[in-house]
Amino acid sequence: MRKLMLAVIIILIVGVPVVVYMIKSRHRRNNVAVLQDYKRRKKRRQPAEGAVSSPHHGTEGKKCSHCRKEAKHLTFYADDNGTVIGLCSACKPIAKRRDLMPL
Repeated sequence: MRKLMLAVIIILIVGVPVVVYMIKSRHRRNNVAVLQDYKRRKKRRQPAEGAVSSPHHGTEGKKCSHCRKEAKHLTFYADDNGTVIGLCSACKPIAKRRDLMPL
């Protein structure tokens, strides 16, 4: 009788942590992203229809990448590393001197 009780206690001591580990590891293995969740989040972040009024939306009041002054119109160039920078009309000679590619 004592041996049976001892066996049951050992099984409980070893079995319970194993079951808990298996349940937790099942959640860790699930690394599949549900695309519908991302689409739903993206829809929530989008502005209302008709909010974008101009093709250059967002360039007004932006800062020049070189002089950091706010400019009404920025011209965007690709850097040597592929980085996109926006330059105001005063900094255009810098783009020509560095031979940057306009976008």
